[in-house]
Amino acid sequence: MLRSLKSSWWVSAFLLAACHPSDLPEADAPSAIDTLEQGVLFPPPPPPSGNILDSTTFLGSVALPGSVQTSFTTALQHYSFAINVAAGSSAKLEVTHLGSSMGLDTGLFVYGPKDASGSYGTTVRAQDDDAGYGQLSKVASASFAQGGEYLVVVSSGGGAGKRFRLQLDCLSGDCEPVDPSVSLGSRPVSSSLQATLSAANAACGTSTACYGELRGYSFPWSHSTPASLDKVAEAVSLTEQSNALFGVRLVNTTYTQFAQTRLLSRLSSLHPGLGQEYSNGSEAVQVTGWHYSREMWPDACMVWEMYVIYFPESRGVLVFEQDYARDC
Repeated sequence: MLRSLKSSWWVSAFLLAACHPSDLPEADAPSAIDTLEQGVLFPPPPPPSGNILDSTTFLGSVALPGSVQTSFTTALQHYSFAINVAAGSSAKLEVTHLGSSMGLDTGLFVYGPKDASGSYGTTVRAQDDDAGYGQLSKVASASFAQGGEYLVVVSSGGGAGKRFRLQLDCLSGDCEPVDPSVSLGSRPVSSSLQATLSAANAACGTSTACYGELRGYSFPWSHSTPASLDKVAEAVSLTEQSNALFGVRLVNTTYTQFAQTRLLSRLSSLHPGLGQEYSNGSEAVQVTGWHYSREMWPDACMVWEMYVIYFPESRGVLVFEQDYARDC
């Protein structure tokens, strides 16, 4: 898209007052976003559900400060990422030149905060087209009057095969909200899922070919906002003993992505049971974990992976380990 067809502004502040919009004087109501030519920013279309998340491809949570890099796979695409922010904080959001493909044209949007029903709504709280490098997007300073979870959307109208890097920087010193600690208690795993695991282990042959283990937990929670996946993972790391914990922490992701890209094919019979074990049927199940690899034999390595499968509304936690041998 040509710069001459676009506005050069961006919305840099969030007018998220604690009171209901009807309680505000008309002059104090959030100002309307400047009129843009339709399609210039490639915004995600408002879905019938009223939750903009349903018009995007959700790729999990990103820490603040933090970054994430991925690639568009189709010409018109909307990727979304969740961020948790403290009330009164401010941040910079940018699709950076470093880590992004040449010639990429992006749009950047922020929605939220997420309400008790899990919806981010459809109101754009901040957006930008070309304030970054070239045709990349940047919101130089976004202020969050209300704390909570927001949805950051990166879009492109012709980015198939091109990668981008989203960088989030805290401007106010401490952007992430204080997250109460999680205290885990044991929770039984269903006999049907345990039977599926036993059958999968038997099919693997030996423990060095592949082997899986399952343990279940839950925790009490009296706060209105669900515990973060990072806090749950921290509690798991203090409870569990696994070689995987000597390795690298994996990026937070969705259950669907875990099942498609991380679950060992020889243990794939565990899907979809893993994602349904503690689910209430509608919650967005989250996954993170650890990966550790070590050479055990000449030209052969042993891999340990431990995954935290978190059900935020049901407050259930499955710890799934998969160990396997592979060529180094």
